Amino acid sequence: MLAARRRARGGGGLAAPPADRRRRLGAALRARAPGPAGRGAGAAGRVRSLPEGLEQLRGHPFLDPRRAQDAGYRRFADKVVREVRQGEPGAVELVVQRVEAQCAGLPDEAARSVLLPMYEAAVRVWSAPSLAERGLDLALARPELLGSDEAAYSRALLFATTCERLSRLRAELHALAGLVEDDATRFACWMASAKASLVLGDLAGIKRDAAYARHAAASDADRNRARRMRRAAHWLAPEDGPRISQWQLRPLHHLLPLAVAGRLEDRDSTFQAELEERGAVLASLDAVLRQTPPSIAGAHVVAQAALEAWEDARRTPGGRNGVRPEQLPRLLAPASPHRPVPSLVEAAPALGDVVTIPAAERLTLEQCFVDRWALLPDAAPFRGRQWFGSDTAHRQYQRGRQELDARAAYKAFEEAWLIEPNSRPATQGLILGWGRRLAEKPGRRHVLEHLARILDQIKGREVEAALAYTTLAAHADVHGGRRAALERAAAALERRVRRQPWTRARNAEIAIRLELGDVVAAGDAAWTESQLFLPGSGDSKRYALLAAALWERARDPGRLLGESVREARQHAVHPELTNREAVEYAVATTGRLVALTDLTLDEDALEDLWLACRGDEDDLCRFLEKQGTRPVDPRPHYLRFLARKLVAVDPAAAARIDSMLAHQRPPDPPGIAWLRLAAADLIALDPLEEVATPQKQLAAVRLRECMAVLRQCARHDEVAYSTFATAVKDALAALFDVREADPSSAPEPYGERLAKASEALQDVRWAGRRLGSPAVAAVAELLFRYLALALDSRVIAAYQLQKERRLVASRIGSRLGSWWADVSEASGPLDFFHYHQSYRYAGDVSPDEWLRTHHVHGKPVREAVALLLETLERHGRRLAAIEDGFRSARPRPGPVRDAFSLQAELQACCGVLRGALQPCPGAEQLGAMETALERLGRALRRIDLARLVDLPHLLYDNALPTGQYVLPRATELLDHLRRNVRTGGCLQAICEVADDSGREVSCVLTLDGDGGPAPESTPLRGLNPFSDLVQALGGQFHLWMARPGEQSACRLQHDDGLVCLADDYVPRIEERLRRLTRARWRSQRQTVEPWLGVLDAALSTRGSVNLAFVLLPRMHE
Repeated sequence: MLAARRRARGGGGLAAPPADRRRRLGAALRARAPGPAGRGAGAAGRVRSLPEGLEQLRGHPFLDPRRAQDAGYRRFADKVVREVRQGEPGAVELVVQRVEAQCAGLPDEAARSVLLPMYEAAVRVWSAPSLAERGLDLALARPELLGSDEAAYSRALLFATTCERLSRLRAELHALAGLVEDDATRFACWMASAKASLVLGDLAGIKRDAAYARHAAASDADRNRARRMRRAAHWLAPEDGPRISQWQLRPLHHLLPLAVAGRLEDRDSTFQAELEERGAVLASLDAVLRQTPPSIAGAHVVAQAALEAWEDARRTPGGRNGVRPEQLPRLLAPASPHRPVPSLVEAAPALGDVVTIPAAERLTLEQCFVDRWALLPDAAPFRGRQWFGSDTAHRQYQRGRQELDARAAYKAFEEAWLIEPNSRPATQGLILGWGRRLAEKPGRRHVLEHLARILDQIKGREVEAALAYTTLAAHADVHGGRRAALERAAAALERRVRRQPWTRARNAEIAIRLELGDVVAAGDAAWTESQLFLPGSGDSKRYALLAAALWERARDPGRLLGESVREARQHAVHPELTNREAVEYAVATTGRLVALTDLTLDEDALEDLWLACRGDEDDLCRFLEKQGTRPVDPRPHYLRFLARKLVAVDPAAAARIDSMLAHQRPPDPPGIAWLRLAAADLIALDPLEEVATPQKQLAAVRLRECMAVLRQCARHDEVAYSTFATAVKDALAALFDVREADPSSAPEPYGERLAKASEALQDVRWAGRRLGSPAVAAVAELLFRYLALALDSRVIAAYQLQKERRLVASRIGSRLGSWWADVSEASGPLDFFHYHQSYRYAGDVSPDEWLRTHHVHGKPVREAVALLLETLERHGRRLAAIEDGFRSARPRPGPVRDAFSLQAELQACCGVLRGALQPCPGAEQLGAMETALERLGRALRRIDLARLVDLPHLLYDNALPTGQYVLPRATELLDHLRRNVRTGGCLQAICEVADDSGREVSCVLTLDGDGGPAPESTPLRGLNPFSDLVQALGGQFHLWMARPGEQSACRLQHDDGLVCLADDYVPRIEERLRRLTRARWRSQRQTVEPWLGVLDAALSTRGSVNLAFVLLPRMHE
């Protein structure tokens, strides 16, 4: 009807060919914006005069006929939508036909505004493909009108999903994205195309379209939406069967090439096909050899040559792999270097003479240390692509492993973790990257400590917490705390084993206890492990004997271990249990069904087990299902028993078990495409900011829609759906609590909230796996992974906040501090700044006689001068290298000569010393040494903030430590700040204040009361060299301004990524100045107190003040 009317009017109808529609689309996009004529026509149509009695309606928007007409169409559309929603399917068709007839005479835009909402409501009430196709045709007749409205694209996706025209919609969206220039429209097109790919199950399409969407995104929020959609492709990737365990592959990584190790971990089907192909070639050659008469000599040589030729062909550019022979050495490099495990004598000296330990117990001890270094390594192990949800995260992790520079490796690991903060390998890489970094920057230890304490609170992250603690212990030899860190690592592993038994973690705990020298605790851990296995089993005997051996070597006067040793020996000779005894022991004694893993229970034992677990059937069902489907030695009769028991109480679960027994995938339920579409729409939202809700509050609209469709798809599995819906509600409430928590709070309470949310999310995962349909369970797994992303931002925020709490010297700052410490140490018994007095030539004797008789520090003066020259030249070269590093890292381009203002004096002094070392120096050359050394000493002492005590007009805290706060050109900076004061005087001071972590840092400040206008921001170009230098050393430069009635803030333009903390430091500076005035600056009290009053008034928004201050951490401890 509508199409016929449009064709009669000469316009393109709804069924126009795609090529013609694309041509019209391009023309429409070029002429899309309304011109002035259209706006003028609307204004001219406004009612100019009102009838008498209706004057109060003057200014009403509906007096404009066009706006009134648009409002009328909207009301008509709302009325039609309500009528459709309230009707039966048969009545819906009649309503649609009637409205289509009514819209036949309307303009295109008006008809579109009524018909599209009607078709959407009709399709949702009655999923008729014919109505959906008509709606899709109407939406695609003018695709340029979709614009950047996400609701319009969602409506088109709904139509295409219902009428199975998603491929057509994707093609139209790709064409539209290629024609439009607006980034918002292109982003919406690519996101909608990615959603269509998700519904179709096209994982490559999801990745491609989401990548295009990310490039077109104009904001961080849109980029995050595209990243979430791209991750969905990884989440939906089907499992391709069991993989080789990482614990079996890791010992081989020092032998396997990188590509081979990666493909084995990822179970690459292409690589397996190549292996199978090679095996087929070998088999065919073997068959040929078997048929070859023995008289033909050299047949095996021919076969080997054929195989080598086949492999060489695959390496050539014409082969399938395209690997050149010269690339083979790089490809054959091992995935990981060989790292031998320390011997028992080195790792556990508390054991004494290990030779006297029985062989079996010694073998168990060695396995404990092997597991300890495998579980808690000191270098990041190789990880395949399957461990990461992002290619970028995997690439950065691999880069961190291969980097030789500790800072670059840490940065790469951090980049991988920032992409996937809840990934175990990424977290391990970050921890081990920090371990390498702490060797250079021990002041950053607090960040790793904070991360460890948060991980220690989260369920399932105990191993990562233990790794963080052992990494801290490895770098605690200088700072102390090694024993405390190892004890925390052992406690974390103990909690992990108590929560869920894991022999490898128990072995690591035993090894750490032995490293601590606590043989009794190691024996207790081994005894506890033996109790987790069935008495009489091999593992139970092994750990009981280990416990006895350790207790026998322990010396604990406060505990009698003889009885414990006898009990362990008796336990080691306990006979094996029958099936019924094993069931009773597992249920009544340990409460761990995992103890029955190695047994094959018959029907009677299963009946006993079912009866014994009455009231906790869910755990038993999970155990039996896992044992019945395990890849190695499965127990299918467990599944038959489980299906028989569930058929009466949970028929849907019983049907799912029957399908597993028949190795048949149940058919997808009706509406599964709608469910995928609802999940795709949900993924676009931020799970923490837009989806998380507290208890007793309605969830987000898209989540409710997704859960409603999921319930329809799982209508025969109401028990599983109810469990899943409850778990999702609890998880949303836990995520809401995390969102409202303060990341700056103590790590234990904050980690407790993260732990609660993580546990609630795991409940969502387990509940989703109980859904009967594999297709529905896959979408439930997608929802779990999507909700789990909510923890990422908060974990990152807590990490970055802690990282910013403490000012730590940068690499350049540490190098400069170390250089300054070496310069000070090389000065000998005298202070270097008084060195010139030892080289004074008074002229009372001849130069030759003075060189023969004068001594400096017990050495002849010529020898002392030569040694001093060599030392200064060496220090000059080091300083030049540090300056080169500063120039290369300087954010502002441009030449910077003598950035630290020391090279000129160093070179001049070295030139004078060379002149004095000539064969026959004159009196003038010898006398110049004192002046040159005095000038050099004066220049050098100006970089140590603790030696600026003699500067005029400067208040100085004499408790400032010497040699730890280094700032080149400090005097120039103070002079520049003083000259910038326009009216009145100023207060300049150097003291210490506390940073956010409570650690003391130096503060160089200039305070003036200028009340002129305060700009929003100022670059202060004259201060740029000083600002660059301060930031390069790891400090901060702030210009804090306050004016009455205005918001006080730092007005300096900081580089991107630098968090401005000026507002936090100003009150601390004011408090420290008051304390110093009362304690150490009593003589300057009359000078300081007026300035304190000015600063106090500014903090109360009653006064004007300018406070320029530099914060510097200690450069050398």
